[in-house]
Amino acid sequence: MTASHAPHSAPIVRLAAVVVTFHPAKEALAHLWQTAPAFHRLYVVDNTPAGTVSPVAWPKSPDSEESGGTGHVHVLSQKGNLGLAHALNRGVRAAMEGGASHVLLLDQDSSLPAGLVPQLVEAWQIAAAQSVAVGAIGPAFSDDRGGTPLPHAQFRLGLGYRPAPPWGADGRFNTPYMLITSGTVISVSAWQAVGPFREDFFIDNIDLEWSFRATHAGYLLLGCPWLTMPHQLGHHRVSVPGLSRPLITHPPQRLYYIMRNRLLMYRMPHVPRAWVVRDALRLLPKFVLTTLFVSPRLAGLRAMLQGLWHGLLGRTGARPD
Repeated sequence: MTASHAPHSAPIVRLAAVVVTFHPAKEALAHLWQTAPAFHRLYVVDNTPAGTVSPVAWPKSPDSEESGGTGHVHVLSQKGNLGLAHALNRGVRAAMEGGASHVLLLDQDSSLPAGLVPQLVEAWQIAAAQSVAVGAIGPAFSDDRGGTPLPHAQFRLGLGYRPAPPWGADGRFNTPYMLITSGTVISVSAWQAVGPFREDFFIDNIDLEWSFRATHAGYLLLGCPWLTMPHQLGHHRVSVPGLSRPLITHPPQRLYYIMRNRLLMYRMPHVPRAWVVRDALRLLPKFVLTTLFVSPRLAGLRAMLQGLWHGLLGRTGARPD
């Protein structure tokens, strides 16, 4: 189905895009620059620390923190790396002030397949025309290092997943518990009602926590399994003897936030107990395998232990140096 076949009663979607950058390469941003006309406006929030040269492809004001840019592309400069959540929230607020009704969230290395944007808009319009309270909608993801697209899934007690149940009579949509940030379209009104992304999480599990909060508030998170978007999960992958799938790895700094923020979520009332049980059962083997097979081992071990300790203490914000 193409956008021209959307129901006549479908609401108009004014879609902006928010891209968060951190030491971005111009080559990685070239594709996003080419797709800028597909959006009402495109906002680039640059988290590159002050005092370093940030090769963002778009011009920005050298004398102000406020937006610069040309046409409908705007660059929002930060005073250093204030975290992914802060950057996303700033971009969404700017898009809202610019008149956007919906925002597509992207990473700096995101690659948008041809036709993905209008098909996501159409999918939203179909759901909205049926008076469905949609908080966010997104495609399935494929990692070129890992083969088949990652399915939309719900959690169950234990270690496994179950396929997300179909939504609607035609089964076009699935309802997952979470959507990955990059490639997800969120409703500005839902973002206002649910609340912004947690800036005290700084970087990891931001999308997961917001998804749990949105579903707890009664919003649907819709997945489009017929749409796929390239997305690399983790820093790289390591083959582990006895495992059918490679181990997704992260640098020590990210391991700290992954461990800490997960423990913080375990105590949150809106987080599903099924996810807590499942994730807690996976935490120990993930800790052991990462320590044994992922370099640098000592730095990774220290980061994970520090993250677990700070999670137990309830500490938030940027990791202390």
